[in-house]
Amino acid sequence: MKVKEAIELFRSDILARGTGETTWQTDYLKILKKFPDFEAQLSPELMHEVLISTPPNTKTRRRAAMVLGRLSKFIGIEYDPTPYKGKYSPKRPTPREIPDDTQIKGIWDSLTNPAYRWVWGMIAAYGIRPHEVAHVDRQSLTRSSVLWVLDGKTGARRVRPLHPEWFDKFKLYDPILPDLNWNRKNDAIGHAIGRYFADLKQGIPALYNLRHAYAIRALRYGLPPKVTAKMMGHSPIVHQEIYQLWIDEDLIAGEYDRAVNREGRPIAP
Repeated sequence: MKVKEAIELFRSDILARGTGETTWQTDYLKILKKFPDFEAQLSPELMHEVLISTPPNTKTRRRAAMVLGRLSKFIGIEYDPTPYKGKYSPKRPTPREIPDDTQIKGIWDSLTNPAYRWVWGMIAAYGIRPHEVAHVDRQSLTRSSVLWVLDGKTGARRVRPLHPEWFDKFKLYDPILPDLNWNRKNDAIGHAIGRYFADLKQGIPALYNLRHAYAIRALRYGLPPKVTAKMMGHSPIVHQEIYQLWIDEDLIAGEYDRAVNREGRPIAP
């Protein structure tokens, strides 16, 4: 089978499984475009050539291994890129970068532009990616606090607010989008939104740290990481890699509390 035909079939299958067009373009097609000849017969050797053309131990190499592995499995070609995926892992946020809930609410209180106030509240309460404010079902928010992300990096999903009280406090039931050019790529939308808050020069944390704060808040609510990962639109593996520090601390704290409060524990003299 030619490379071109294999990619077309692969795309149809990926989209049929619920992956969004944006994810196909950014996560899959960027790698598949690296095939040197779309009229050539797809082979393990050609796939390996694409893989090793990416820098080792990088996000791109890891993504290439994922894409080519899925393609080979779908087409039925024996090729395992795993040994060459490298040691890259997503950047983990440090505790000092994450705003606490009091700081998040205080910044919301200080904002004067209603549209960006709504954007701040949405990212804080739902942990969505900044550009995803353009892809939510705003009409449904007038009826329910369950948010529908219609399209984004990882396709459609439903998200619940944490804290649930923020839905009313931040007036998220009254959607107001900023006056921006929304007809462009997601990364451009995200950068434009982030630039507004950066230009305020008030020491406001990067918007993605609101997303990290949501993940940590969910852990403290007792939600399983698998559930939180689903609502945030990434895999449990990625979720664990990013938030392992907090997952470990939560487990340690829980076991410690059980140990010191159990009947019959050793008593200090």
